[in-house]
Amino acid sequence: MIDQDDLVITFQHSVEAVEWRADPNNPDVRRKEERVLRHPIFLHLNRENNLAMFFYPGFSQGSGIKSEQKLTYVDLLEEFTGSLWRDLGISFIPVPVEKSIKLLSDSESNKVKIVKTEFESGRGKMSLSAPTKDNQSVDEYLSDFISPYVEEEKHQQLKVAVREALKNTAPDTLAALWVDFNVVTRLKFWSFGAEFLFIWYGSNSSLYYMKKVFNLIVGISGGISKVSTEVMLKDVLSRTRDDVFTVANLVSGYSLGRDEVREVMTSAVGAGLIEPVYRLAVTEEVMGYKNDWTGKLDALAREFETENGEVIDGGDPRCIEVAFRKIREGAA
Repeated sequence: MIDQDDLVITFQHSVEAVEWRADPNNPDVRRKEERVLRHPIFLHLNRENNLAMFFYPGFSQGSGIKSEQKLTYVDLLEEFTGSLWRDLGISFIPVPVEKSIKLLSDSESNKVKIVKTEFESGRGKMSLSAPTKDNQSVDEYLSDFISPYVEEEKHQQLKVAVREALKNTAPDTLAALWVDFNVVTRLKFWSFGAEFLFIWYGSNSSLYYMKKVFNLIVGISGGISKVSTEVMLKDVLSRTRDDVFTVANLVSGYSLGRDEVREVMTSAVGAGLIEPVYRLAVTEEVMGYKNDWTGKLDALAREFETENGEVIDGGDPRCIEVAFRKIREGAA
């Protein structure tokens, strides 16, 4: 499925491949076979969110290739993006993929679970993984493994400590389970972007789901593009489900512009981290109705009467107050 907002450009690159093959006339003799293979690179430019996505098939250079002749995927993409800049003047700014995924996994929306991570720790390297079928992140799995040996009253403290420790690592590779799509992405982080390998363990391969994953990341990345909005977004996601906040609250609390706050909140709603809630914009008591925050806007689409006899049209946007709250875990 190709979105109408996508501009797709196909390129090709050449790879030297070397194999040692048995001589058909003498099985004891092997001869070196050298070939140049051509492989495609597809550049998808999404004009809606200014996202560039490079798709390319894996390739092998054969068992006979010398180590100094090997072409890695990072070498390929680095040279390719460099040539686009040199020849066409097209440059790219990396999306903060790692920070976005960690923020999504740290929320209670249950959309992303980090199921594997590998990182350098002190003088050693650590690798942690959790069973994908359990829909459990590595921090949850590790906390559950250790908790039987920790006093019960310290279990929550343990969970927080494990989560914060892993969140502050700089992983070499990371695997994320996207719960809604039943797909795992293995990620490697490069200076100019991140490589995604999609593993379709619970659904059929689909460009539609790939783009859903990318849109989630891009959507939330807008909220962490600046230090000021990142601080605000992290604070919002650390609040409880009962804590309702408005754009005006955040504008005054963080000295940000109204448009800045609204843009971040819209991105967070799109990413399934928070949800809008509504109530009648009145200060008086409403007859026969408790004017609490509700996520169901259509429930307000009727006339109400205040204790002073004023008639309020709930179908008029001017009579509705809008706020936000965190989505309950597993609700999205």
